[in-house]
Amino acid sequence: MKITADAREGAKSTYYSLNLHSGEGKEPFMTIKGCRLIDGTNGPFVSFPSHKDDKDKYWPHVWASDGFHVEAIKAMRAATPAKDTRTQSERRPKPPIDDSDVPF
Repeated sequence: MKITADAREGAKSTYYSLNLHSGEGKEPFMTIKGCRLIDGTNGPFVSFPSHKDDKDKYWPHVWASDGFHVEAIKAMRAATPAKDTRTQSERRPKPPIDDSDVPF
Protein backbone atom coordinates (compact mmCIF):
# COMPACT_ATOMS: atom_id res chain seq x y z
CA MET A 1 0.00 0.00 0.00
CA LYS A 2 1.21 3.51 -0.82
CA ILE A 3 0.17 6.60 1.19
CA THR A 4 0.34 10.10 -0.30
CA ALA A 5 -0.88 13.41 1.07
CA ASP A 6 -2.23 16.67 -0.33
CA ALA A 7 -1.82 19.81 1.79
CA ARG A 8 -4.28 22.70 2.06
CA GLU A 9 -3.68 25.82 4.15
CA GLY A 10 -6.47 26.63 6.58
CA ALA A 11 -6.99 29.72 8.72
CA LYS A 12 -5.02 28.35 11.68
CA SER A 13 -3.23 25.23 10.44
CA THR A 14 -2.50 23.05 7.44
CA TYR A 15 -5.05 20.36 6.60
CA TYR A 16 -4.18 17.20 4.70
CA SER A 17 -6.00 14.66 2.61
CA LEU A 18 -4.39 11.23 3.01
CA ASN A 19 -4.70 9.12 -0.15
CA LEU A 20 -4.35 5.34 0.09
CA HIS A 21 -3.19 3.59 -3.10
CA SER A 22 -2.93 -0.14 -3.76
CA GLY A 23 0.45 0.43 -5.43
CA GLU A 24 2.84 3.00 -6.85
CA GLY A 25 1.20 5.08 -9.60
CA LYS A 26 -2.32 3.69 -9.02
CA GLU A 27 -5.45 5.72 -8.30
CA PRO A 28 -6.30 6.06 -4.59
CA PHE A 29 -8.97 3.66 -3.39
CA MET A 30 -9.64 5.72 -0.25
CA THR A 31 -9.05 9.33 0.85
CA ILE A 32 -9.21 10.62 4.42
CA LYS A 33 -9.85 14.38 4.35
CA GLY A 34 -9.38 16.90 7.15
CA CYS A 35 -6.30 15.43 8.85
CA ARG A 36 -3.76 17.60 10.68
CA LEU A 37 -0.13 16.99 11.65
CA ILE A 38 0.33 17.92 15.33
CA ASP A 39 3.69 18.34 17.06
CA GLY A 40 2.80 17.06 20.53
CA THR A 41 4.94 16.81 23.66
CA ASN A 42 5.59 13.12 22.92
CA GLY A 43 6.37 13.74 19.25
CA PRO A 44 4.32 14.27 16.09
CA PHE A 45 0.97 12.56 15.57
CA VAL A 46 -1.86 12.56 13.05
CA SER A 47 -5.07 14.24 14.19
CA PHE A 48 -7.86 12.58 12.23
CA PRO A 49 -11.22 14.31 11.66
CA SER A 50 -13.61 14.05 14.62
CA HIS A 51 -16.89 15.36 15.96
CA LYS A 52 -17.88 16.69 19.38
CA ASP A 53 -20.84 15.21 21.25
CA ASP A 54 -23.27 16.88 23.68
CA LYS A 55 -20.83 16.41 26.57
CA ASP A 56 -17.94 18.18 24.76
CA LYS A 57 -16.10 14.90 24.13
CA TYR A 58 -14.41 14.46 20.74
CA TRP A 59 -14.89 11.20 18.82
CA PRO A 60 -12.52 10.48 15.91
CA HIS A 61 -13.93 9.25 12.61
CA VAL A 62 -10.80 7.17 11.87
CA TRP A 63 -8.71 4.78 13.94
CA ALA A 64 -5.28 3.74 12.67
CA SER A 65 -2.36 1.59 13.79
CA ASP A 66 0.97 3.01 14.92
CA GLY A 67 2.56 1.83 11.66
CA PHE A 68 -0.03 3.70 9.63
CA HIS A 69 0.61 6.85 11.69
CA VAL A 70 4.36 6.63 10.95
CA GLU A 71 3.80 6.31 7.19
CA ALA A 72 1.11 9.02 7.19
CA ILE A 73 3.45 11.44 9.00
CA LYS A 74 6.14 10.81 6.36
CA ALA A 75 3.65 11.52 3.55
CA MET A 76 2.31 14.64 5.30
CA ARG A 77 5.79 16.05 5.84
CA ALA A 78 6.61 15.47 2.17
CA ALA A 79 3.46 17.38 1.17
CA THR A 80 3.92 20.24 3.65
CA PRO A 81 4.34 23.53 1.80
CA ALA A 82 7.31 25.74 2.59
CA LYS A 83 6.65 28.31 5.29
CA ASP A 84 5.26 31.56 3.93
CA THR A 85 7.20 34.43 5.47
CA ARG A 86 4.87 37.15 4.17
CA THR A 87 2.66 39.04 6.62
CA GLN A 88 -1.11 38.53 6.68
CA SER A 89 -1.70 41.80 4.77
CA GLU A 90 0.87 40.83 2.12
CA ARG A 91 -0.90 37.49 1.59
CA ARG A 92 -4.28 39.16 1.17
CA PRO A 93 -5.19 39.40 -2.53
CA LYS A 94 -4.95 42.88 -4.00
CA PRO A 95 -8.20 44.40 -5.27
CA PRO A 96 -8.39 44.83 -9.05
CA ILE A 97 -7.52 48.26 -10.39
CA ASP A 98 -10.62 50.21 -11.41
CA ASP A 99 -9.90 52.54 -14.34
CA SER A 100 -13.39 54.08 -14.32
CA ASP A 101 -12.45 56.91 -11.91
CA VAL A 102 -9.33 58.05 -13.78
CA PRO A 103 -9.80 61.83 -14.53
CA PHE A 104 -8.44 61.74 -18.09
